[in-house]
Amino acid sequence: MKISMLFTEALNLTRLRFIAGRVINLTMLIKKFLIKLTALLIVRS
Repeated sequence: MKISMLFTEALNLTRLRFIAGRVINLTMLIKKFLIKLTALLIVRS
């Protein structure tokens, strides 16, 4: 019983870490995109 609970907790932790990694990657991509957009706007103006 305890072993299965530990296993499910480990699965939840890995899933959370995976989701956190995805979110961090998304925010990084958005930041890069915004930087490119601002650079384009500065060049055009």
